[in-house]
Amino acid sequence: MRPEKPSRSVKRAKELRRTLSKPEYLLWQILRTSPGGHKFRKQHPAGPFILDFFCAKANLAIEIDGYAHDTDDRPERDAARDAWLAAHKIDTMRIPAVDVMRDAVETADRIVAVIEERLTRFRKAPPSALRAATSPMQVIGEIELSAYSPHRLAMGRWHRGAMSEGPIRERKMTTVVLTSLLKPMITPLLPDWADARFYASVEEMHALAPEAEIGWFDMDYTPPMVEAIRRAEKLKWLNSIYAGLDHLPLDLLKERKVQVTNGVGINAITIAEYVVMGMLTMAKGYRQVVRAQDRHEWLLDSPGKVELYGSKALLLGYGAIGKLVEERLKPFNVDVTVVRRSPGPNTLGPDDWRARLGEFDWIVLAVPATPETDGMIGADELAAMKTSARIVNVARGSVIDQQALMTALNEKKIAEAFLDVTEPEPLPSDDPLWTLDNAHVTMHLSGRAQDKMFARSVERFLKNLHRYHAGQPLEPLVDLNLGY
Repeated sequence: MRPEKPSRSVKRAKELRRTLSKPEYLLWQILRTSPGGHKFRKQHPAGPFILDFFCAKANLAIEIDGYAHDTDDRPERDAARDAWLAAHKIDTMRIPAVDVMRDAVETADRIVAVIEERLTRFRKAPPSALRAATSPMQVIGEIELSAYSPHRLAMGRWHRGAMSEGPIRERKMTTVVLTSLLKPMITPLLPDWADARFYASVEEMHALAPEAEIGWFDMDYTPPMVEAIRRAEKLKWLNSIYAGLDHLPLDLLKERKVQVTNGVGINAITIAEYVVMGMLTMAKGYRQVVRAQDRHEWLLDSPGKVELYGSKALLLGYGAIGKLVEERLKPFNVDVTVVRRSPGPNTLGPDDWRARLGEFDWIVLAVPATPETDGMIGADELAAMKTSARIVNVARGSVIDQQALMTALNEKKIAEAFLDVTEPEPLPSDDPLWTLDNAHVTMHLSGRAQDKMFARSVERFLKNLHRYHAGQPLEPLVDLNLGY
């Protein structure tokens, strides 16, 4: 059986790929297939003729949007062009056809030059950025085609009643201030309207903050971040990798009408895994196993004999982390009850869970830090739990009365606590919580137990960057009244 012959469109695409340079071919693809390219062809006077320019180079004929692009001057081609020009109210009497085509070539050359420059930058990018790119558009970023008005014949002059001779306005740049840790990964993927400025120290961040329209001021400790926000009086959008932003001046951001996006969900996978790890660590007495290895001692029995199978867990906090915790506990056959406002199966309301605390083997805390959740687990709640109950806290240290918790652990009123978060952080080296045998302190490492945090954050930031430029809603947007 003879193989099928390739279609004419496949042949044309291959011919174009051979004839055009890579930047030209990318622009040809964008003009033909992307929403931005479609809009450009419809609204920009030079738009359809750029395709003519590429087809002429490849000696090909194609048809897009019912308009014939060819290298021959056939009557039907001229009629199609005249109809297009008339529909778009372009005055062909004022502009010779040769000028139209020359201008299309110049406009194409300018855009191709931008694409070529981005490709050059991308080739110098680190392997992480190369791996992150899955399409040509991710390589070259968003090309705002409407910004490239014709060089000699400004866009307005092509239309009746708009004969402005003024110069083409320079494009407005948006100042974006970012940590230099992101520079290798994000630079090749930034749109050309973003004026990125990177800081490598607190001093540099504070010096750059006053010019920032978009700021990403994350650091490992709070005071410098707060000061950067205070100085950033031009700030319109603040981005953070952190899910909880209770440490930031939310009232000031609200007063200045700054949009704030956080890292909710970025670390949800690894934190949910950490919860399961904490439960298994306590259930199987893994700390004692590790210590026995350190002593070179061969244990004859397991120090932990609790099974997750058939146990009952109360999950306080049903956001991105909570949902993934529930999903991961189900294969262990853990009976999970969630606390949330909307009713549903295996659900308790915000006012109902305290009366049921004595039913659960596991209390998992994944709530946001708000005035309502501050100290939600105190002496009364701890007293209502089983003596065999175990707590896992991946929320904030402030959601538990830490002194009451230490008393309950000391007096064996509950079995154990796995604490990824404490109050304060870092926990002072002389704090008695370190010395409790039934307290597992994991130094707020749950969100860092991964190698994809920055890649996921950059991917989300770049999507929001394009939304910001287009005037679309950012995601996930923090409600500054609620604090999350």
